[in-house]
Amino acid sequence: MKNKVLELAEAVIHDAHAVSEDEAMDLYQSDAPEELFSAAERIVQSCCTKKAELCSIINAKQGRCPENCRYCAQSAHWKTSCTSTQMILPENAALTAEKAAAEHITRLSLVTAGRALSGSDFDTALECFRAISKRYGKKLKLCASLGILAPEQMEQLKAAGVTRYHHNIETSESFFPSICTTHTYKDRINTIRAAQNAGLEICSGGIIGMGESRKNRIEFAAAIRSLNVQSIPVNILTPIAGTPFQDVPSLSAE
Repeated sequence: MKNKVLELAEAVIHDAHAVSEDEAMDLYQSDAPEELFSAAERIVQSCCTKKAELCSIINAKQGRCPENCRYCAQSAHWKTSCTSTQMILPENAALTAEKAAAEHITRLSLVTAGRALSGSDFDTALECFRAISKRYGKKLKLCASLGILAPEQMEQLKAAGVTRYHHNIETSESFFPSICTTHTYKDRINTIRAAQNAGLEICSGGIIGMGESRKNRIEFAAAIRSLNVQSIPVNILTPIAGTPFQDVPSLSAE
């Protein structure tokens, strides 16, 4: 197995080899994960920059989400300790942006709960982005995470100064119905495509540790690769009291 891991690492580094799902499963089933970790580190050192970006978020609207994502404290379907808030005012968003710029944050995102930001709330978000872009556009790259938006909304965000849209696919298509039934995996893919068509970069990843199989994780990784996104957040489930996933065992560090 050691030789195969080394061969794959060399192929990735020197030939830009795209690891297949079958190769990934072989790696995942290895009894010597330290070899995999070492090979992954070699790839990082050879192929990735040492420069990091700092991203911060503004919690622009919280709680009372109508979607039933089984991991989420903000869903109105579950009884959790999460409280709801109204849409942030532009002047308050600008104050947070001022603090972020002073702390040398690279990217700043407005994040809202709910299936999709719409109506006056969406108009307020545009006001926030315009105000921040006007004052701190040279210091902060603006991102948005506002749910399942229409193509014309993506174009409005682009015009308001947003450069990147965040929308996780969360898991593999086959496992997605196990975590949410009020919208579909395809809804998420369509949202990402709409943002890309508007000229926005994409931040998209998901959550591991929700009870998915190793095969589900590999399918998830392959899907993310096929979307050609610029940033991939990999989150690990923190079980939250009151959600259906409150008793899901936590993943080990390994």
